[in-house]
Amino acid sequence: SPIIQKGELEIEHEGLYTFDKRKEKDRNQTEKFSVGYGVTDRWATEVYGEVENNREEEKGMDFQNVEWENRFQFFEQGQYWLDAGFYIAYEFAAKDRAPDKLEAKLLLEKQLGDFVHTANLIFTREIGGEAPKGGVAWSSRCRWKQYFEPGVEIHYDAKELNKSHSFDEREVQVGPVLYGKIGPVKYDVGYLFGISDAAPDGTLKWIVEYEWHF
Repeated sequence: SPIIQKGELEIEHEGLYTFDKRKEKDRNQTEKFSVGYGVTDRWATEVYGEVENNREEEKGMDFQNVEWENRFQFFEQGQYWLDAGFYIAYEFAAKDRAPDKLEAKLLLEKQLGDFVHTANLIFTREIGGEAPKGGVAWSSRCRWKQYFEPGVEIHYDAKELNKSHSFDEREVQVGPVLYGKIGPVKYDVGYLFGISDAAPDGTLKWIVEYEWHF
C-alpha cells in the first residue's frame, strides 16, 4: 500500500511455501523477518533478512540476503482520485558471487465503497547482471470487519523486459487471501494457484505483523 502511518513501528514475518508435482518447485520455502518505522507522513523505512530452502539445490534453510526498503507516499490519502506512492529497495546478497539487486515499485490504491484495490507495478534489476525484469501484483479486498477482510490476489511475473515470453513461461498466480487486524496484530494469509506452467501449482503465503505507535 502507498499509505504510510507516521510513528508506526512494526515487526513482521513473511513467508511462502510451494506445492508442485515437479521436484524443483515443490516444498520451496522463503521466509523474511523485518523491522520498520514510519519516519514521517510521507516516508517509511524497513530492513529485512531473508532465509530460503531450495529443494532443487537440496539444502536446508540458508541465509540469502539483507534488504533495505523505503516507501514514499506522494500526497495525502484521498486528496486525489487515486492514492499513489513509490517503493525502492536494495538487496545485499549474502552469498559469494551472488549479485545484489535493486527493486522499484509504483504503488497505487483506490477505495470504492467497502472495497480496496491495490496495484504494484514492479521492476527489478541485478546489479551488473541480467536485463531488468517486470511484474504486476494486484489485491482486491472487502473491508467487511476489521478482523476479517476477504479478498483475492493476482501475481504476474513478466520476466526479462527485453525478451519475448509466452504465457506459460511467465509465473502467473491467483488465489483467495484473508486480511485482518486483531489488536496490534495484522495478518495476511492466502493460497495462490499457479495458472501458467512456470508457476508452482500452489503457494501458501502469509504475513504477520505486530505494530506499536509512538
